[in-house]
Parts: sequence; structure tokens; C-alpha cells
Amino acid sequence: MTILAGVDAGATRTRALVIHDDGTPVGSGTGGPENPHNIGPGPAAAEIARAIQTAAAGETPQVVVAGVAGVEDPELRRELRYALQALQPEREIHLYSDAAVALDGAFLGGPGIIVIAGTGSVAWGRNEKGEEARAGGWGHYVDDVGSGYDIGRHGLHAVLRAHDGRGEPTSLSRMLLKALEIDSPAQIGGTVRRTDSAQIASLARVVVQAADEGDAVARAILRGAVGELAALAAAVWQ
Repeated sequence: MTILAGVDAGATRTRALVIHDDGTPVGSGTGGPENPHNIGPGPAAAEIARAIQTAAAGETPQVVVAGVAGVEDPELRRELRYALQALQPEREIHLYSDAAVALDGAFLGGPGIIVIAGTGSVAWGRNEKGEEARAGGWGHYVDDVGSGYDIGRHGLHAVLRAHDGRGEPTSLSRMLLKALEIDSPAQIGGTVRRTDSAQIASLARVVVQAADEGDAVARAILRGAVGELAALAAAVWQ
């Protein structure tokens, strides 16, 4: 009997499910943030292996299929496979973009468009001819518009603008400083430099809370994020 491991590896967390080839579940497991662009192939492979080990419950999967954020780059995919093979020897390993896997899961191989908005963001689609297209997903340094990271970053920017007198007063000033456990907007820059992308993305919840409470600045940030995500889908549609 063949044992299979399926992995969903994103920039926020890694999840693994192990089953027998007749569909009987073995177990599930989780790992930390995994994006080889952000943390490197070695640490990314370690998070995937940790999630699989937990899910396997002492069993040994012969086949590993992983949807991984950031592996559209062929060289990065090769490096990640090499690192994972070193940790999971004698296993058949298949690596795909997490967005491509999500598209297949949503439409069972048929045509459609998905938009992923987690720590990062990307749109991926397939038409009736089987042709695929993507938009976005180029990493938080230069892209990932409308994502949790993007919303969190815009929230922090709004706090700094309000502090300088360049922007409107906002309840985000109080709420985000509390979330970061700092006393002044002047501390934001240093705090962000010591913080990873997943932690910045977690601040999106604070922006949503402020918007729910009626904060105009927070609502404008969310409207902008929705527009960016819609633009990703529209680009793929075209």
C-alpha cells in the first residue's frame, strides 16, 4: 500500500495531510511559515519535513506532493526539491505552485480563476483550452498587493502619516501601537525591521477591526486592497 503526503505550504503556515492510497487518513500536521523566497530553501524544506513527520504518525510516505508559495522560479524550485530530498530521502517529491494546486482543487482541472489573499497575494486562472495565466505573487518587497502584508503595511504607513501631520488622524495609531507593543510611532521602523512578513500580515486583523468600528482611514485601506485584488483577477481574465 502506498502512503501519500499532501502539503499546503504558504507564507503564513505549512499544513500536511498523510493518507493511504485507498483514502484512509493517517494524520495531519502543521509547520511554520514557508516561502523559500522569504526564508530560503533550506529552512523552507525543514518546515515541510516537520509538518509531514507530524502527520505521518510513524509511517513513511512514499510520495510527497506539495503546493508551495514562491516556487514559480524554476531555480528556486530545484533548490527546494534538493533540500527536501536530503531531509526526505527515497521519496518521490512533486512541487507545484500553491496557487496552481488551489486552482485544481477549486475547479477540478476545469476553467476558472482563483485569487489568493493571505500573507501574500496572487491570481491564477485557466481557460477552456487549458491555457493558464497568473498575475501578482511577486513577493512582499515589490508586490503582493491586497494581501495581509499589504494591508498591515498600509496601516503602519497611515499611523506614520498621522503622526507627521501628513495624513488624517486614525484609531489605527492607538490600535497598531498596542498590537506591536510599542509606545510611539517613532519605534515603528525599528520594530518592522525585526519582524517577519507573517507578523506584519497579522496586523491586517487590526485594520479590519478599525474599519468595522468606523475608522475612515482603515476603510480606505480595505477599499484599496479590494480594488487591487479585483485588478489581479481582471488581469488573468484578459
